Amino acid sequence: MRSHLEADGGAGSVPGPVPAPAKTGPARLVLQARIAEQVQALELLGPVLHRGGGDGVHSLRKICRRLRAALATYRPLFDRDLTDPIRDELQWLARSLGATRDAEVVTARLELLLERQDEDLVVGPVASRLERRRARILDEQRRVVSQTLSSRRYEALRSALDRLVAEPPWTPLAEEPARDVLPRLVRHEWHRLRRIHKAAEDPHELRRAAKRMRYAYETLEPVWPRATERARVAAAELTEVLGERQDTVVARSVLLELAGVATAAGESAFTYGRLHALEQDREAELLEEAERVWRRLKKRRW
Repeated sequence: MRSHLEADGGAGSVPGPVPAPAKTGPARLVLQARIAEQVQALELLGPVLHRGGGDGVHSLRKICRRLRAALATYRPLFDRDLTDPIRDELQWLARSLGATRDAEVVTARLELLLERQDEDLVVGPVASRLERRRARILDEQRRVVSQTLSSRRYEALRSALDRLVAEPPWTPLAEEPARDVLPRLVRHEWHRLRRIHKAAEDPHELRRAAKRMRYAYETLEPVWPRATERARVAAAELTEVLGERQDTVVARSVLLELAGVATAAGESAFTYGRLHALEQDREAELLEEAERVWRRLKKRRW
């Protein structure tokens, strides 16, 4: 069987409509509808990406995560010899565009935090340094986006995704009723998330697992709306809280870097230190909030 990553024709054609899924119908229809939805979203995102907007990069990365999550949570429904390479390429795409996007978000966060400070607490050209930093990041982002989207590797991935919708490599399990197959796989995802939370070693890893949990609920929500909506919302809240917590970590690293540059230039590092302390306090608040959200998620899980 040929790999789904072997290109045969141009990328960018949107596959035809997928039959509506139902609880009593084959499990494959639920997954095919989800994948087709995300591949079409990627196709429609093309013009935004080519303009180089940061929102387009953010949306593309979300599409990559949703597709990867579908192929991971529901992997018993797929021939993994064909879908695992696609997951790897989706990870490559998200990471290729991720560094500059994350840097832009964190720099914008620091600019906003700086604006909220009293004037007498802003010592030195802090605002101009942040502004120049963001301008450099945006220039780099436009270059990386253009280079990535024009690459043969991206074109091959786009063709592979179109084929994944048109000819999904199902296993026999995919033909069984959705109600007998999919809830069990979601519960497995929940047990995985709970193990990671119990280990309590890495909030960043917990955030990634919570995202996958959120996307697992999203996939089933069209078929089980009442059962999954509250759990999906709670999982989304957890990812958002832990996402901001991660931003505080990166922001403090940036502030230390800028403080070093400012000191070398004979400028005061006072304001950078103040912002660093504020971000440190914010992290503690967010970790407490994450535990409150976790308790809500436990009550609402499906």
